[in-house]
Amino acid sequence: MRELTPFIVVGVTAGSLYGLAGMGLTLTYKATGVFNFAHGAVAAAAAFAFYTLHQQWHVPWPVALIVAVAFVGVVAGVVVERVTRRLIGDPVASVVATVGLLLTLQGLIQWRYGAATRQLNPFIKGTAMHVAGVAVSAQQAVAVVVAAAGAVGLFAFFRVARIGTHVRAVVDAPELLDLTGTSPNRVRTVAWIIGAVFAALSGVLIAPFLGLDATLLTLLVVQAFGAVAIGRFSGLLLTYGGGVALGVGASLLTKAVAGRSGLGGLPSSLPFIVLVAALIVWPPRRVTSSTRQDDAGAAGERRRWSPATIAAVVVGGAVVILAIPSVVGTKLPTFTTGAAFVVVFVSLALLMRTAGQTSLCHAAFVAVGAAMFAHFSSATGLGLPWFVALLLAGLAVVPVGALVAI
Repeated sequence: MRELTPFIVVGVTAGSLYGLAGMGLTLTYKATGVFNFAHGAVAAAAAFAFYTLHQQWHVPWPVALIVAVAFVGVVAGVVVERVTRRLIGDPVASVVATVGLLLTLQGLIQWRYGAATRQLNPFIKGTAMHVAGVAVSAQQAVAVVVAAAGAVGLFAFFRVARIGTHVRAVVDAPELLDLTGTSPNRVRTVAWIIGAVFAALSGVLIAPFLGLDATLLTLLVVQAFGAVAIGRFSGLLLTYGGGVALGVGASLLTKAVAGRSGLGGLPSSLPFIVLVAALIVWPPRRVTSSTRQDDAGAAGERRRWSPATIAAVVVGGAVVILAIPSVVGTKLPTFTTGAAFVVVFVSLALLMRTAGQTSLCHAAFVAVGAAMFAHFSSATGLGLPWFVALLLAGLAVVPVGALVAI
């Protein structure tokens, strides 16, 4: 047991911050029905803002922490609320809007600070304490205490304050809430701001342990998605506990798979495995509207092409494909890559047309198909003819798509 204690300490520290970020996600989902994919990017933006204030401009860390968290949290919360306000009743468009914000924030961070990872020095000084014989730095201890206090404080606040009732009402009956004199838009704005503040705080607290990398910070806070799933997309304290459990579990898995190259990615994948399992067992309550349902019904009314039109398209496409090599010459690899992306986008359009849904995991399907094709066709794999390997790779992705469809 003694050799596991260091991993448990590290896991509790990381898991507490995952839980803190997850509570912000849970809050915004309860209030708006939108799962905010930009949550991690907000955390990264706050971490870089703190780095600029404290480490570059030498602002005292308490002031820098308050300014970075408050400024980034408020601005991000207001921006997301204003964008999603126009998309109420269309959860797919709202999710895509948060993805757009994620990419925008990542791009701005890399434009301002570059792609190289920077180091944020530990800003909380103090004597290390010992827990079960393991040295725990002041930075780790404060991170755990702040995360736990934030979790309990948010839970108590929503139990005592009227905003808790308003958050529950703003999704179920916004018209009735408006009749009571409380603006649903104001409630959503408050929820978005609080959620973004929690993301910003978790980003600043976790950055000294991981370094300042926009992509890494975004993806690591995305691991809070698993904690949100454990909290069943509604329980605040359960979400925090789920984050701690995932942090400890991932840390213990790191020790368990040490020296096993084939399982090296399992610890970092644990939150996503839990997320998929939880979505199957406890699907989140869907927020829809009559407008969205009408749109989905309209999507099913597809225009049918005549056999002559289909034949003309097939013949024309074949002529274009056969003519491309002689026309483009040495640029054929570029056109081949473009054709592959066309297939990906056409498949996404087919999904949206037939099911009225969009997919954020198409790149994962591409990766699985490419890996399977390499396995089937390479000399070190099965060594099958490329056409057979291509068909088998396509079939191998079917179970993955079926799992996502659940």
